[in-house]
Amino acid sequence: MKTGVRFSPGSLAAIAGAALLVGCASGEQTRAQVAATQSAAQTAISDAERFGAGERAPVELNNARNKLQQAREAERSGRRDEAERLAHEAQVDAQLASTKAQASAAETALSQVREGITTLQGETRRKPAR
Repeated sequence: MKTGVRFSPGSLAAIAGAALLVGCASGEQTRAQVAATQSAAQTAISDAERFGAGERAPVELNNARNKLQQAREAERSGRRDEAERLAHEAQVDAQLASTKAQASAAETALSQVREGITTLQGETRRKPAR
């Protein structure tokens, strides 16, 4: 005896419609994900600029800007996977620029502190003890 699942034409149409909606929803999610990643990259670039990456890590900052621009162009052309990848790379490059800028600022501050210590040590050697 043969048993099987039988669908009415209306059921098939409903299933096809649901499948179409799921496909569209996942496409919308991908657009939203790309937009979120691009937004995160833009935020990371702004943070890097605030930390002085324009002067202290210009190559990395420019790489981030260029990749974000390429991501936006890829998104406009419908290449969402490429747009997502480029936006993520832009975010990482911007984070690297921020880190390098902060490290450079810390090195500068450390150098100034060392100079101050050397100056104080020199002054204490010159003054006679009372």
